[in-house]
Amino acid sequence: MVYPRIDLWENPNFELMGFVEYKGTAHQKLKLYARLQYMTTWNSEEHVRSYQYLRIGFNLEEMQLGLAANFDQYGSIGINYNSIGFFIRKEF
Repeated sequence: MVYPRIDLWENPNFELMGFVEYKGTAHQKLKLYARLQYMTTWNSEEHVRSYQYLRIGFNLEEMQLGLAANFDQYGSIGINYNSIGFFIRKEF
């Protein structure tokens, strides 16, 4: 899915956000889980912020668990804040 957005106010900006998710097939007991979520925002002069969130692991019924990586970029010079770790997710 991709969600574009444009603000046309006093300080216009453009934003693009989306995600791709894979949960394995119904016939598997232990299913692969993968997700990429991203966003980028630009104003009329420069880059404001972007992020990419990655998840890869296993889907066990209504729970997902595995490795996570977050990459955040801010400003025109690209100040980065990155983190890598684990995730647990439950669907309701």
